[in-house]
Amino acid sequence: MKDSNSFHSSCSDTYPPIFYMNDVSRAAIRAVEQINAAAGKTVAAYTFDAGPNAVIYYLEENAATVVGAFTPVLSAGGVSRVIQTGVGEGPIKSDIYLVGEDGQPAKR
Repeated sequence: MKDSNSFHSSCSDTYPPIFYMNDVSRAAIRAVEQINAAAGKTVAAYTFDAGPNAVIYYLEENAATVVGAFTPVLSAGGVSRVIQTGVGEGPIKSDIYLVGEDGQPAKR
């Protein structure tokens, strides 16, 4: 979270300033801070891409707490969609490829 904050702080300190985050982004930060303050520990964490899109991390055991806390943020508008994902199976070997050994597009 500190790295994400530092990145966005640096962007706003440029000339001209770059403002990636919006009001909904800041509401997501406040929601995570409130969740963690109520729990007395880090239950959820946030980061942002180079844009206003929050990525919220939490353990499955805390899902009800986190999702419940985000209900007001989501219902306030400004959120077009929520994508809920989880940790995958990890890397897998595949014989399907897009580029050949010569760096050119694979011929199919």
